[in-house]
Amino acid sequence: AAALAGYLREPDAARALADAGFRVDGQPAPRSDAVPFPRIAQTLNRADPAVADILLDHRRAPVAPRTTTILLDTSTSMDTVEGDDTRLAHLAAALDQHVDRSPDASSLALWIFADNLDGTTPYRSTVERGALTADQRTALTTALSGTRTADGSAVYQSLAAAYVDAVRNFTPGRPNSVLLITDSANDDGTTRQRILDLVTAAGDPGRPVRIDVVALGDDTDRNTLQTLADRTGGALVSVATTDGPELAAAVRKLMS
Repeated sequence: AAALAGYLREPDAARALADAGFRVDGQPAPRSDAVPFPRIAQTLNRADPAVADILLDHRRAPVAPRTTTILLDTSTSMDTVEGDDTRLAHLAAALDQHVDRSPDASSLALWIFADNLDGTTPYRSTVERGALTADQRTALTTALSGTRTADGSAVYQSLAAAYVDAVRNFTPGRPNSVLLITDSANDDGTTRQRILDLVTAAGDPGRPVRIDVVALGDDTDRNTLQTLADRTGGALVSVATTDGPELAAAVRKLMS
């Protein structure tokens, strides 16, 4: 479309259009008894290239309605500065951007985990699962921007709880998933075999919930997380740094 518009602005093409009765910038207005040609007081400016990129991105990766529990690591390693901000801040921005472009029919929940966030429980539901009404979007944005880090990284215990909850509250007719975002190795004492057994026991073929993982940096239990993703039909995406397009691309891939 841009190439065609450029071509039609070339002198020969513009003259041919004007001769055919079209209004062309820089040419006298056509005479017609059937169609009025009032003066154009204001013309539209061309969109910034970044806007075109956003529109193209939406076209290439439309977001279908889904039910997802976002399970966000808030251990102190998320305070690691990458580029101009921390990992946690970059994550909050990327997730908020994705929530903004998700359809109203999607149902999202936000859980965070570290250690002893809720008494002796290492995880906490900060936004209950719900359709993306204006209030739900505001709640997610507020929770993401207000999240703070804490000691510990009970990855396995938190993932098991989120997965059990997602299966129990399965929404038919759409993808259901738990999206784990972590930069930490598990430190809650749960073994690799134990988390594999827990997820297997909680799974229900009639209520398929996939585990998707965004693994940041080099300290995650990547082999175990990849196995969990594979067994539930999910995927793991490794992101070397949150300061760049990789993070938003990973979130988009796993939630679209």
